[in-house]
Amino acid sequence: MWTRSMAFTAGLRPSFLRHFLRIRNFSSKPEHAPFYSVCDIFRGNKNGNVNVKGWIKSVRKMKGAVFIDINDGSGPERLQIVIPKEMMTSNMGFGASLEACGHLAVNPNNQKELKADKIKVLGSCDATTDYPFAARKSYPDDYIRQFLHYRPRHSPFASVLRLRDAAMRGLHHILGEMDYICVSTPILTSNDCEGAGEVFSVQPHNKECLDAIRKHEMTLEEAYFNCEAFLTVSGQLQLEAAARGLGKVYTFGPVFRAENSKSRLHLSEFYMLEAETAFSDDIEEPMDLTERLVKGTAQKLVDSCINDLEYLGKINNCNLIERLNTIANGPAFPRMQYDEAAEILKQHESQFEVKVVIGENFKKEHELFLSNRSLQETGQSLIFITHWPAHTKAFYMKRNDSSQVKRV
Repeated sequence: MWTRSMAFTAGLRPSFLRHFLRIRNFSSKPEHAPFYSVCDIFRGNKNGNVNVKGWIKSVRKMKGAVFIDINDGSGPERLQIVIPKEMMTSNMGFGASLEACGHLAVNPNNQKELKADKIKVLGSCDATTDYPFAARKSYPDDYIRQFLHYRPRHSPFASVLRLRDAAMRGLHHILGEMDYICVSTPILTSNDCEGAGEVFSVQPHNKECLDAIRKHEMTLEEAYFNCEAFLTVSGQLQLEAAARGLGKVYTFGPVFRAENSKSRLHLSEFYMLEAETAFSDDIEEPMDLTERLVKGTAQKLVDSCINDLEYLGKINNCNLIERLNTIANGPAFPRMQYDEAAEILKQHESQFEVKVVIGENFKKEHELFLSNRSLQETGQSLIFITHWPAHTKAFYMKRNDSSQVKRV
């Protein structure tokens, strides 16, 4: 075994070899306390000697001891570390990363804390000059966006990322249970799926490369791929082809829109879930699937991220858990046909800036009105509207008759 180990390490660079041996020696120490994430500590019945790592969120100096709160990103919880005052060093400040080893116990306030006998700063942080955030201070979104690489260290944004992760896991799990197959549709494509021209063109930045490979009859935009290439606006076309062989398929990935607007309603890049099902001619099926996905994902967030929801609800002065519980366990989402929705809007037309035109698509304010009305009447703000005028929708939508399509 030793000979094989020597053979493995013989060709390695000295710097890597030293690092490799340090890892082996460190992990082989029987007396080394087990490492736990902060989330592990608060979630389970961990006790005894433990080892933790994280970033300092606050420091409180008392008469005989120092209390340090750390967070490691595994959840919104902070673990309090207690050390004697003489173990405190000048670089143990907000934003610094550290490792601590000691005995995990429950304090008089019934909160878990680590009484550390060893503590080491892994990376210092000068919060007064080099770090954009300060302890116990809130910041507007516009300020936080100036420091994209630090956003995951900002507690509210970290909670949003964990919720997003849980939602994505929930969607994949539900679709997997229903035998849908995940298909990775291309990001680079030659088709403008929705035909609206709202695409980003793609070509190499190196113009010399383009000139070298371009055929005389081709434009620069066509040179690299032998055709124009775009960032995808939708994976629908590829999914429709895949469904003809796999039956039930979906994709969940980034799409890109070059829309002439920079409002919160029009993003240049976002993630979109799309699904296609073969042999389906009942309009209730896609509505049932959508409702199951939304309700199931809402329940997943409550079950797995309740602490993040409580934290974000507190700082935003709203009850996110109650709202998600209503979505998950409340009544079914209302379903109505276009004619019924148009009649409701006509009855309240005086409230709108844009006139309701029967037979045409609804405007954003019309959609919001229907959503708010549903929220007041049923507790659900999500509604389905079907049987739209055929001329307002794409040619491939299934027709109910010559004037209507079965479109949700």
